[in-house]
Amino acid sequence: MGDRSDEDMVKIVFAIPVASEQVELAGQTFAKWQRRGYGTAALVDGGGKIPANVDSVISVAEYKGWAWAVNLFSSVLPDADFIVTGGADVYPDGDHEPAIIAGECVEQFGGTFGVMQPAGDAYGAVADKAACVSPWIGKEFRERVYGGHGPMHEGYRHWYADAELMHVAERLGCFWWREDVSQYHDHFGRRGEPTPKHLLKWLPEHESGRQLYEQRRLDDWPGHEPTP
Repeated sequence: MGDRSDEDMVKIVFAIPVASEQVELAGQTFAKWQRRGYGTAALVDGGGKIPANVDSVISVAEYKGWAWAVNLFSSVLPDADFIVTGGADVYPDGDHEPAIIAGECVEQFGGTFGVMQPAGDAYGAVADKAACVSPWIGKEFRERVYGGHGPMHEGYRHWYADAELMHVAERLGCFWWREDVSQYHDHFGRRGEPTPKHLLKWLPEHESGRQLYEQRRLDDWPGHEPTP
């Protein structure tokens, strides 16, 4: 067996939940990530259709929110050095090889205990540096934070989970904004389109998510502490 470099050994997986009305879009997006050398993973619920160009599929009876989905990905993809998450409207950087990006993250964090957000596409929360909407989450970080229960607080269903992730990583000294890496967010808002159907059902929970976020922020993110 020939020798392989450390960069060749790195595994990065783009992993997202896929709503039924986004199956076709997700398949097209997965193809973009695969062409760049990433693995792909999808979570589908209720017997939904499986998108094209996906390496791993998790089928669940009930979708319980984005934070819950990311934690589930973390448990079923334990060999991924980095999981990149977000949504079906997030595209990979076209100028940097994924293994190179991952290697630079390992150097920055001294391993995989860290979270990196590409910020080259300065749009929305990324432009405001208010949340990491499409983060790279390292293996050790996923395994250790919140007492080993996954990288996100599952009290959030959809809104504000990415904001707490950013703050917790900052609190632990392992968050990195990378303005030289760009993951284009083809958000419906920048295209002047209405809120997609799969997001409408979460709108009533926006205020409760904000209240939870504000309270947890005041309390310094209780329960976020990593295992030794």
